[in-house]
Amino acid sequence: MLKQLTYKKKNLVLISGIALFALIVYFLAIGKTVDLYFQCNELKEQLEFSNNASEQLNLLQKQMNEIDGVFESNSELNKNYQQGLLENISNYCNQTSVILREFPTQIILNERDFSVETNLVVVEGSFTNLLKLVYMLEQKNKTGKVSSLLFNSKKDYKTKQLTLTASIYIQNIKKK
Repeated sequence: MLKQLTYKKKNLVLISGIALFALIVYFLAIGKTVDLYFQCNELKEQLEFSNNASEQLNLLQKQMNEIDGVFESNSELNKNYQQGLLENISNYCNQTSVILREFPTQIILNERDFSVETNLVVVEGSFTNLLKLVYMLEQKNKTGKVSSLLFNSKKDYKTKQLTLTASIYIQNIKKK
């Protein structure tokens, strides 16, 4: 049977036989080895993670203790938070040409061990003065976290000028 085939066909049969043999060898022997190699690497990563778990737990407990210390040291500041915030904004408005438009009551959201106080402040002025106010509230005075800032430009039909207002949402977290 092989004598009737040409060299070209014999080479084609040989190559296809080698390919078939390679596939059979891979699926019967090498494939399992490759799967076990990847599984071994995955288990090594899990082992390293579990070895570092106690260190990570200690680090997280230390961070929680630091956060508790900050909350306890700021308990006096948190009692009059809204009044202090209004005072800071009023002082800034007196120093610059920013106008305080709205300062509604705060929204309090109670969670397990914490309560989140959200204050909305609506101010009007130039863009740079409003940005300086936001920077002062969040970075210099650290009165809370500015969670949202929305700029609105409206046309005043009486004066026919554009006015820029900023709605600033400031959040403060208190420990119960």
